[in-house]
Amino acid sequence: MRRSFMIVMLILLWMPITMAFASISDLQTQIDNNIQKVSVIQEAKTQLHVTANQFRDNEFLNDDWFVAVLGDKWHYVDNIEKQLVEQNENLQQEIVNEEERLRQEELEKQKQPKLKDLGTFTAYAYDPFCKHCCGTGNGITASGVKATIGQTIATDWSVIPKNSKVLIYCNGEQVGGVWRAEDTGGGIKGYKIDMTMNGHTACYNWGVRKVNIKLIVE
Repeated sequence: MRRSFMIVMLILLWMPITMAFASISDLQTQIDNNIQKVSVIQEAKTQLHVTANQFRDNEFLNDDWFVAVLGDKWHYVDNIEKQLVEQNENLQQEIVNEEERLRQEELEKQKQPKLKDLGTFTAYAYDPFCKHCCGTGNGITASGVKATIGQTIATDWSVIPKNSKVLIYCNGEQVGGVWRAEDTGGGIKGYKIDMTMNGHTACYNWGVRKVNIKLIVE
């Protein structure tokens, strides 16, 4: 009987802990710990049941009040066991959710474009629909397509090949979205680019800046 009460006391001190964990490993560790707790609880329930029967069946030890107390203890630890089982079900669901989150995260990473750092370039700006900037002002680029403001850039095609897609960064911040090397020109040689912008004001405001260019590898 003393052993039964010792086990009960251990259970009371060994209550379930929070389910907020940082990783699948932590969640699985808590599940394993709960399984051990359930094992101890089941042993305690068995011993409580055996002890209660001993008091009930022995005419010298028969004590209805004490048997009732043991019964209360049995139901108490049985309730703890049910809580642990429920907690493990919740933890297992958290593992499933975390595995799915990690899977989706990996899929998103795979969707991200592979980038090749091309280095630092001097970036100018021009309006492809301005006769002063481009002669014709019709927006037709050297590649034969019509320029798209904020997407078309002029490059030295020996450095950034024709129709290459790139990302442009200035002072660590991305400029616009994806740019395409659709144009070129006599003054754009080596590590120089000319970025399409809407009107002279935007071009003057941009001026001449140093940018970092990353090639989207397809």
